[in-house]
Amino acid sequence: MTSGTLVTLAPAPADPDELAATARDCQAVGAAVLALPSMDPGAAREAVAALREETDLLVQASDPALGPDLVTLPLDTPEELLGDWSADLARTGAVPVYEARTLGHLDVLARLVDRSGGSAAGPVHVTLVLGAPGGLPGTLPAVAACLERLPAGALWCATGRGSTALPVLLAALSGGGHVRAGSADTPEPGDPARADLQLVARAAGLARIAQRPPVPPLAARALLLAPPAQLVAPRPAPDPTSVEIR
Repeated sequence: MTSGTLVTLAPAPADPDELAATARDCQAVGAAVLALPSMDPGAAREAVAALREETDLLVQASDPALGPDLVTLPLDTPEELLGDWSADLARTGAVPVYEARTLGHLDVLARLVDRSGGSAAGPVHVTLVLGAPGGLPGTLPAVAACLERLPAGALWCATGRGSTALPVLLAALSGGGHVRAGSADTPEPGDPARADLQLVARAAGLARIAQRPPVPPLAARALLLAPPAQLVAPRPAPDPTSVEIR
C-alpha cells in the first residue's frame, strides 16, 4: 500500500501519434503508466518510441521485445510456460505484471511465487481484471476475495470491464490498491481519445477524494522498478488546466 495511487491508462488501439497525444493528455490529469493495446508489431514499436518522446509514462506491454518498463503476463498461460517466462524476465531485469481474472489465476500465482521463493527485487505486481466474460464479477465482494489470495506485500491494481468500471475503481481505492482506466476496458461511444481522458480524469479525481492522490510517473518509476532503470530528469509537468475535457 502507498499513500498515493498509481493510475494506469488502458487506451483503445490507435495510430502511434494519436496514442502518444492521448497519453500526453492523460499524464496531465494523473496517469503514470500506459498499458499498450494490441497492435501490429511495427506500429507497436513506433508507438513505444512516440510515448518515450512525448511522455514520461511507464510503458506496459505483453511483448518484452518492445523494451517496455513492465511486461504483462496473463495468468491463464499454462503454468510451465508461465514459469519459464517469469524466469526469463528475471534474468533480463524486466518487471512482470501478472494479470488475473479468476481466483484460480491467483492460485496459479501463489504456486509460482512459492516455487521461486518470492521476489528478491521487490513486491509481486498484479492486475485484477474483473467483470470480463468467464471471470469474476466486478463487485466489492469479488475484489475482497482476490485480496485474500494475493501474495503477501503484492502491489496490485484493479479494473472493471464495461459497467463494472466504477464499482471496481471505488473498491480498489478503498482497499489500498491502484487503478486502471481507459476505453480498452470501458468502451464508450464516440471518440476513444476523449473517453480515455475522461476515464483517467475520473479515476484521478476519485483518488484525490480518497486522499490518495495520483502518483506522478517519476515516483511510479521508483515504486515499480527496483532498482529504477535508466532514471532521467523529468520534463516539466504539463499543466492540467491546459487539457480540455470535452
